[in-house]
Amino acid sequence: MLRMHAKSDMLFIPLELKAAYKERVLRLKERQLFWDPIKCNYGQLLHEMPIVGEVILDLFKDRKHIEEDVSRIFAAFRKANCLLICIIQWLECQPPSEARRQMARCIKMVLEESVPDEKDEKDRWLFTRMVCRRQLDEMCECDSIIPPMTITLMAIAKRSFPTLHRRQIPDKEMLKKAWLYAQRQNWASPNVLRLIDHCNRAGAHKSWFEFYMHHMMKLRCPDVMDRAIETICACLLLEPQETLITACVLMVDFMMDKKSQVQFEVPYVIPLVKLLTQVMLMSVWIIDREYKKVDDWNSNEPRQKRPRLLGEAQVHPSIRILQETVEVAINKFVKGSSQGSLYQPISSVCHIVRMIASAPESEAKRLLLPYVKHLLFFQLARLEPGSISFELFSTFCDPANEDHDLEKLKFLCLLRKSGGL
Repeated sequence: MLRMHAKSDMLFIPLELKAAYKERVLRLKERQLFWDPIKCNYGQLLHEMPIVGEVILDLFKDRKHIEEDVSRIFAAFRKANCLLICIIQWLECQPPSEARRQMARCIKMVLEESVPDEKDEKDRWLFTRMVCRRQLDEMCECDSIIPPMTITLMAIAKRSFPTLHRRQIPDKEMLKKAWLYAQRQNWASPNVLRLIDHCNRAGAHKSWFEFYMHHMMKLRCPDVMDRAIETICACLLLEPQETLITACVLMVDFMMDKKSQVQFEVPYVIPLVKLLTQVMLMSVWIIDREYKKVDDWNSNEPRQKRPRLLGEAQVHPSIRILQETVEVAINKFVKGSSQGSLYQPISSVCHIVRMIASAPESEAKRLLLPYVKHLLFFQLARLEPGSISFELFSTFCDPANEDHDLEKLKFLCLLRKSGGL
């Protein structure tokens, strides 16, 4: 209830009303309550707490307060701890500022040092400290407000890192600080991973990946971009299913859209293609691992020993969506190359095919090769015979498959007819 008041009808408090409540707040310095603990209407009193909090916060904003006097004000709430909790909740809803941090520190100090002697009051006071400790710690540790224009320079010079509260969703300024921090340190530190994890828990996979992909392009140096790709790939593994789905969809849409703000052009095309290739390799490896895990569980655990409610192990829906995402990405490449015209996205598709073929031999590469349809190579060879060689096509064929031998023969005939040999 108090949070609602703090954010809606208490956004502006008239000066006359503040002046009236200032006299009541000053009475608390002498440990004199401005309400009757027995006869007062606590509902109305709770409604007035944001005004009391605003008056106290003004003392910190104007720097006219004496720490001992303000401490006595907060200590006066010993017999009404609920009102102090309301003020703390109201303070948590206020915009970050130095005054807010100083006020939180003062309340925290009072809760720790001014413990009542009477048993009932002491128990209530300790309970209040326990309930509000985390909120006060977060407000005390909050970074000072920095103008946006100075964030980049200060982050590079000081290597500072934003402080996150629980359940807080990082904004663009925090993501920018984390990106500069990671680039300066040249690795994805636990602090950077924690910030990305906050985004993932809030379902904001697209916000951080799109933000970092755009900033990677601003580096304008292929070697530096390669190092940034490693950092992004490390962040992708925090929540691989959902994040890889988002990354694959975003990059393929950007690449195939002629009007996209992200242009797959030199010098950006190779690093971006490398990132997309890494995303696809990680995707197929995670898909295969999940299917093997389900198969092993079903084969190793006897049916009669399983709980009735469990039954057969099922693949998680996100794995199926990830598999469909990779298949849709390949289908978009095939569809784009079937238009019969050579334009920038099709050149990027040629780079992707080469990047997959030149990837180090691994289980992930072996799993990804069958996803790439042979029709894609035939269509690319018709558009530009010199872009796809027979050796490159052979990489995507299975030597033990007789049908693939026939596909090789057809591809050779196409290259000969098109002048590619």
